[in-house]
Amino acid sequence: MSQPSTLALWIAWLLAAGAGLVALVLGALFVQAARLPYNPQGRYFADGVVQSAQAMPVYGWLAALFLGLAIAFAWLAVRIGRRRSPD
Repeated sequence: MSQPSTLALWIAWLLAAGAGLVALVLGALFVQAARLPYNPQGRYFADGVVQSAQAMPVYGWLAALFLGLAIAFAWLAVRIGRRRSPD
């Protein structure tokens, strides 16, 4: 495998891992926001911080987006790894 292919492989795996980590964090925020006891106006007050119920779907959509990116970058890394350099 040539040097550019190896570099591209590492970059693709690092991007996949990074996107997967972001998806994991956003997914945890989504679950945490879903468990909060919101008042009838859709707000949760704690320690001077106001959480809005409208943020919950945003966390979910962003988590799904970054999960898709992680899968795409992992697929790309596998494709790069399978490609053989010409001898």
